[in-house]
Amino acid sequence: MKKLILYFILGLILTGCGLMWIVLPKPDLTPYKKVGVITFTLENAKGPINTLVTQYFVEEVAKSYPGVQFLELGELSNVLKVAYQHNAEFAPNVWCGVGPGYLLNEKSRQTTINGEDAQIIGQYFGIPAIFVGLVTASDFRLWSEAYAIPGLTADVRLTIWVQLWSTETGRILWEKSTWAMKRFGRGGLPMIESHDNKPYFLHQNPEEGYGCFLRPMTRKLTRDFR
Repeated sequence: MKKLILYFILGLILTGCGLMWIVLPKPDLTPYKKVGVITFTLENAKGPINTLVTQYFVEEVAKSYPGVQFLELGELSNVLKVAYQHNAEFAPNVWCGVGPGYLLNEKSRQTTINGEDAQIIGQYFGIPAIFVGLVTASDFRLWSEAYAIPGLTADVRLTIWVQLWSTETGRILWEKSTWAMKRFGRGGLPMIESHDNKPYFLHQNPEEGYGCFLRPMTRKLTRDFR
């Protein structure tokens, strides 16, 4: 009975407005022996910060599931490329005479996946579920253009968004995001630079430089798994 309640999807319909709110059930990874993890994609920024976020996220989830093996699959573009290349149905002229080279090129630009992607990835890697995420930098503000040199002071808003997909059904099992506004440089966290008006996280030891604010974010993000 408890399991039924746990996995029950609650839909609340707002009378008069016709809007529906769907609450996804609390995730349970216990039935899975293996779960794939695609390195979270970095958007509007440069540097290794997305790799660090992925590492922290997996560490937090794994604490509650010692019997589950988490497989690091690599970057999204490479995962999609290899999975589609080895899919039996993915061949020349599949879609309106368009060859696979063009389709793979389009796939390489994706920042997340859809249901079909999830199923094809699951078939190739032999996994029942996968985590995919996006780390986005926004509201990037330099305090003074005169200080546009290494060691500048800047504000950056970081948003981490993660989904858990079933590769059997091609449906989202869990989804959550969190964000934080941080100051870097003088009077704040370690230095960053500006490349093409985007933040560049350049600390030689990313874990030492950025772990102090990324760990609390991933800990908050994974609360449902504890």
